Amino acid sequence: MDISDWINAAIAGGALVISLIVSMVTLTRTAWIEMRNKRIEVLIHCIARYETLSRDFPDQKSENPAYKNAESKVQNAVQSPTETANAQASYFRRLWAIKKEQVDFWIAGYVDPSDIFSWLMTDVDYFSENTNLKITSREYKQGWEEVKKHHGLMDDDFIEIVENLQKIAIHPDRSSQQRELFMMLERIENQRSREIRRLRGHIGRSWFRELRSHGLLNEWARL
Repeated sequence: MDISDWINAAIAGGALVISLIVSMVTLTRTAWIEMRNKRIEVLIHCIARYETLSRDFPDQKSENPAYKNAESKVQNAVQSPTETANAQASYFRRLWAIKKEQVDFWIAGYVDPSDIFSWLMTDVDYFSENTNLKITSREYKQGWEEVKKHHGLMDDDFIEIVENLQKIAIHPDRSSQQRELFMMLERIENQRSREIRRLRGHIGRSWFRELRSHGLLNEWARL
């Protein structure tokens, strides 16, 4: 093999390496675009489920359309205590089913860390004794306890998350609550790393650890 053959072989090898690199970049870019589009679909899906819940259980007590109390399911109807209790139970079953689905979507990589943080922070607000929201923390806790006891879709992982949200709600100031929530989500990603790696692939395997590494924990705690 003379020098020209070596040069041609080197050129061919270099072209192959470049082709492989371009293919990997293209595949990574395609995966990122698909993930982004899926996140948009999931966000629309979750909003639609909350809107349906709000329509099915209209109530003027709540200022937040995502959290409607079922106490006045039929605004002008006269309901017995049993009917009211059944309406409340139905409302909270559907509400917590949506919330579990949101957590499952996040684990799978279809919900941005900022969205899951915001959604779960709302639950912390509702569990807080000092909340100014229209649904009292007592009602919210009772609704959850009934769902936890009687609704088979609430698995142990999700139950642990909600129980921890109630503990976070005990903290006296919002910055402490937000810091604890951030650390909880980071801990979940670490504990379920094998499952997350399988579901998310190489995209966003440890979102909250990465956010911490970029110094965003303290920034989020000031939101």
